[in-house]
Amino acid sequence: MLTRREVEICELLCEGLGNKTVAERLGISPGTVGSHLKAIHVKLGTHSRGATVAKFLRSSRVQDTAFAGYRSIPRRATLRP
Repeated sequence: MLTRREVEICELLCEGLGNKTVAERLGISPGTVGSHLKAIHVKLGTHSRGATVAKFLRSSRVQDTAFAGYRSIPRRATLRP
């Protein structure tokens, strides 16, 4: 299960933001964002931002976020099979 901060980071990833912008929005360092991303990748079993966004959007956890209405993966988050 993702922490509240990890969910916040996933939400910002869904907007297509990079680590620096995510860090600025949350008032943390880009290194801390990177650490959170590593934990998110482990918890979701993903290896890329695109896969993380896709899995986050498909997860049941997304029901509790502002992104519950999304039906598809944003174009920036292209996945490879």
